[in-house]
Amino acid sequence: MQTLPHSLCDRGANLKIKDMNTIAEQLKELTTAEQVAVLNAYYDDSQYYDDKIYEFDACTIDDIFPAPWDAMMAAINGDITMSDDYFRMDGYGNLQTLSGIQIENELVHIITWLEQNPDIAEDFGIETKNNNEEE
Repeated sequence: MQTLPHSLCDRGANLKIKDMNTIAEQLKELTTAEQVAVLNAYYDDSQYYDDKIYEFDACTIDDIFPAPWDAMMAAINGDITMSDDYFRMDGYGNLQTLSGIQIENELVHIITWLEQNPDIAEDFGIETKNNNEEE
């Protein structure tokens, strides 16, 4: 792997990348349920309500859909893998299941948000540069 000459590197940018990698490592250490909770906090805070992730179980399906027919249609028209533990609704109201790997891949998009919201990060046991400085 090639690296940039020191004259072209910005020390601040390198430190920021290191901080982001630390947050990413901490996110990977969380259980999938904890990762889902962090993602849902991000979606709520960003008002991305349609992206919310739910547990893929009978109780949740019963709570979300008013009738079995509606659940069946959302499943038939959706993208379901029965071994997945989580799901979300796509833009058409159809079920789209998510594996643990897919959830982990989505965490990349919230690292900056966690860095900018150290109180929220701390709620999930994630240390950021910002919440370390507050102590």
